[in-house]
Amino acid sequence: MKLPTRYAQAEYELTDLLGQPDLDGTLRDRPSLVFSIEKALSSAVGQAYGLGEGIGVDDARLFLQRVLFHCNRLGFFRFDDPARYLNENSEYVFRLRRRIEEAWQARELSRIDVPALKRLDTRRALVDRVAADSDLEPSPTSLFFRKDASPRGWHRAAGVTALRSFYTLGCAWKALGGPEHRVRASLARLLAETGEASSPQRKLSEGLLSTLQCAGLKPDPEAYVSFAPWESLSEINEAFHLSSLSRQFLKMAGALLFWEASGPAELADHDAAARRLGLGGRPQGNPFYEERRCRLLLNEIALPLVDAYPDESWQVLAGYDIARLMRRRSSEALARAAREADALSGDDRELPRMVPKASLSPRP
Repeated sequence: MKLPTRYAQAEYELTDLLGQPDLDGTLRDRPSLVFSIEKALSSAVGQAYGLGEGIGVDDARLFLQRVLFHCNRLGFFRFDDPARYLNENSEYVFRLRRRIEEAWQARELSRIDVPALKRLDTRRALVDRVAADSDLEPSPTSLFFRKDASPRGWHRAAGVTALRSFYTLGCAWKALGGPEHRVRASLARLLAETGEASSPQRKLSEGLLSTLQCAGLKPDPEAYVSFAPWESLSEINEAFHLSSLSRQFLKMAGALLFWEASGPAELADHDAAARRLGLGGRPQGNPFYEERRCRLLLNEIALPLVDAYPDESWQVLAGYDIARLMRRRSSEALARAAREADALSGDDRELPRMVPKASLSPRP
């Protein structure tokens, strides 16, 4: 996904600054280093989350979601170079993230009817939503990937989906921080399960990366950040946002419930696409374990929270509904991107390919 020059330059300057040993100290001495970043940010926030939906809105949202991802990434240790996280507690990064999130989160919340949610029987509404999303008929987007997407288009969608699944699952682990509690204990038990009993998000991420590796593409989710539309990046940044704030724990529980309920259908979509395209390492689910996991998440995590916080229980529903809206929006954006890729001539050379291993044979 390409950005206009002014946004691309601002993103490049920001990522370069995030790698500086002392970002806040550097900016105290040379505040001019962020002038172009701040100018691009001010323009993008007004355009992306104002009242209009005109030309340039998608570019502004892509820029802002990429900036958010770079900032959020500092708080997610991947057992890579510790020097990458030197500015994790930077005041400038905190202000940057807060500035974007305030406008973005207000816009996302406006997409749902909060007063109507507050009037619902939250327990009944959650049970009904899970039942509906666990037994969905394939949507037009699902059918496109199952029946029509070319390898070129599907590889892009698969890489971005693996990226999103990797980070949403990782953020679920972040939400475990805090004192011992039976809800946290149940969540930890679910997240720790491996193999056939593991989360659909883990199966999806690992299966898709394995499939991409079989196609000669990099099996690293971060290799596909530049291919992600803003709609997919917003799912990742939503997971970061919910998992980083204690006051958002109820919404995080609702989002987790949606990810679990919708996971089997998404697994089936990508398994069908990979099988049709003759690709190896396909992501495959297990209906028995998936139904069990979803039931446990509903009965041991979501519903106990509803009972414990009756006046705030609508937030569990809000987290669920926002996650569902974001997923639909992201899936449609990935399908559009896949169709656009299919319409282009050429091959997949722009996708991140694996570097061949050096030959181990002795030199002559």
